[in-house]
Amino acid sequence: MAIVNEDAGDAPSDITTPYSINLNDRFYGIVETSRETDWVGIELAEGREVTITLDGTYAPYSQWMSDPYLYLYDSSGNLLTQNDDSGPGLNSRIVYTTSYTGTYYIAAGGYSSSTGAYVLQATAQLSLTNGDDFYEMPEAGGGDVDALAGNDTVIGSDADDTLRGQAGDDSLDGGAGDDLLAGYNGNDTLLGGEGNDRLLSGTGDDLLDGGAGDDSLAGYAGGNNTLIGGDGKDTLIGGSDNDVLLGGDGNDQIDSYGGTNHIEGGAGDDTIYASGTNTVALGGDGGDEIYAYGSRSAVFGEGGDDTLYADWGEHTLNGGDGDDDLTSWSNSALLRGGNGNDTLRAGSGADTLIGGAGADMIYGRNGWDTADYSGATLAAVIDLDDQTLNAGAAAGDVLSSIETLLGTAENDDLSGNAYRNELLGWIGDDLLDGRGGRDFLSGWIGDDTLIGGEGNDTLVGGVGADSMDGGLGIDLAAYDDQTMSLMLDLQDSAANAGAALGDVLTGIENIRGSDLADTIAGDAEDNRLIGLAGDDSLTGREGDDTLIGSFGNDTMNGGSGADLIRGGIGRDVASYLGASSGVTVDLADASANTGDAAGDILLSIEALRGTIHDDALSGNDYRNALQGYAGDDMLYGRGGDDRMDGGIGDDLLSGGTGDDILTGGTGVDVFVFETAGGDDTITDFDVATDVLSFFDVGIDNVVQLTGDTVVSYGDGATVTLSGVLTTQTDLSMTFALSDPLV
Repeated sequence: MAIVNEDAGDAPSDITTPYSINLNDRFYGIVETSRETDWVGIELAEGREVTITLDGTYAPYSQWMSDPYLYLYDSSGNLLTQNDDSGPGLNSRIVYTTSYTGTYYIAAGGYSSSTGAYVLQATAQLSLTNGDDFYEMPEAGGGDVDALAGNDTVIGSDADDTLRGQAGDDSLDGGAGDDLLAGYNGNDTLLGGEGNDRLLSGTGDDLLDGGAGDDSLAGYAGGNNTLIGGDGKDTLIGGSDNDVLLGGDGNDQIDSYGGTNHIEGGAGDDTIYASGTNTVALGGDGGDEIYAYGSRSAVFGEGGDDTLYADWGEHTLNGGDGDDDLTSWSNSALLRGGNGNDTLRAGSGADTLIGGAGADMIYGRNGWDTADYSGATLAAVIDLDDQTLNAGAAAGDVLSSIETLLGTAENDDLSGNAYRNELLGWIGDDLLDGRGGRDFLSGWIGDDTLIGGEGNDTLVGGVGADSMDGGLGIDLAAYDDQTMSLMLDLQDSAANAGAALGDVLTGIENIRGSDLADTIAGDAEDNRLIGLAGDDSLTGREGDDTLIGSFGNDTMNGGSGADLIRGGIGRDVASYLGASSGVTVDLADASANTGDAAGDILLSIEALRGTIHDDALSGNDYRNALQGYAGDDMLYGRGGDDRMDGGIGDDLLSGGTGDDILTGGTGVDVFVFETAGGDDTITDFDVATDVLSFFDVGIDNVVQLTGDTVVSYGDGATVTLSGVLTTQTDLSMTFALSDPLV
């Protein structure tokens, strides 16, 4: 619809008028003198029912036409029909069916002396049948067509047309002029053609092509639609389903709303709002402005100096060529500057910022943000404390509020600042310097040098022969990323093997092993050794150490000092081999521990190994394994089904309650039994030297059963002497009223 004003002079009262309109246009004029008429031409097709209205209430003027009069003339100026509403009023209306195709003239006037402002408009609506219709409008005149039901094809005129598809899969072609096309139901094709058109999809999967001109395309009625703006400054609006929106040439505005969409701005400076789930937006050439919101979008600025924004969900912004400005307001975003001198601003979450080629400004803001150089082909020198030192892939870059640096596949030099940083070397022989703060340094692949600096740092050498210097603070060397087990000794780097082969550790207090079977030894400091999965061997040496087996059947030796030994899941052993004197270890009462075990706290430990000296090892109410080794040892199982081995020496063994298996080893061994004992077995009882001692209980009988001797005592308890055939008179037995274990 076009607006035509009487601004080129007063309209004449004959066919010489310079003014003309098409169907649906509006003509604004003024009748200034009495009995004057203004003539306006219009092109109409034969057989069209045309409605012509004259409205005498034209708002911009204070003087309305109180009694308008409306006339219709043919191309020669002959009167065809007229209307004055049969009396005073502000409106007149003519309904006329044309008899030829060509020019007609509409005249506006006032009855008698009536003057004032008015609005003229001519409309014509054609309704097709409910079948599959084909209708082509005449080139001139414009019109209004309702296709009704069926798969219809309607071709508009060169004027301003209104085409409605209704039900069925329709094809509507507006042609030239400023057209309105509406698909309604069905899978429709709407072609705007030339002119500033308005295209509205329906409920089906529609194709809307605006063509040339500044068009408005809307797909929000539903369906998976394709909207093509074409040439001109177009507006495209998607819907809640999965749409394709193509702006074409010109400075377009595109809004996808919901759904999973594909958007291309095309040439020109476009404004794009990319929403929905998994939406892809391509800006094309020109300086585009793209907003990503909704749950997830991938945005590509492509050519030109683009401005990209991310809000809410998880988005990826790619600047492409040009000097781009990328800003995230979302919880988590990936920003890639691409080529050019770009500006990247992180949001409130954990964002990853990739400047790309050029001298880039990289701002972290709130959250834990990463500057990523892994795609660069040059090595990177980055100093978060002194940006003037940045070189190589980071030459000219300025980084602010960045916590994590990810290096290249070359030999990088990455330095942190006084705050907490993550420095990730990736591939190459990298130098990582954490400086102040509680830092995390990872060399990954290559022979790396890691310097923790101040603070309690975590250093991960990765694959290769790495040098790790913890510096000040309590520092951890971690090997939990390795696929090979390791042997690591904080006192002797030459002994390092497996995943730790070639590694040199200084200023490191704590070690975290791999998920395999590791052997880890501390030094004279207070160490924290963590085995993780696998059957690990952990040795604390001097100092108040913490040994954590985690998963697997681990063996842990705290050494001297007050140690915390935690087994975790699996059958774990606390070993005191190597102690310079005997120890007392009690799994039920840590306060009783003495010697190298003094001050030790044992948690989730199932087995104890003593020294080569005289030890006292006591279990708890669970299933324990107690091993005395050399020396005259005392082993006490307490509850549970225990296994005990005295080893070399004259040992005293008592299983306590439960069905226990006792091995005295060499020497004169005494086996103690008391009330509420279970069904115990002695594997190596020597009738000539070993003794059965019964505390506060007598024996019932001694019998021989299939090669064994079974001694019954107390309330149904037994002792089986495995592989021994003897009689009661041959056994050395003692009976005591006092506890021999005290």
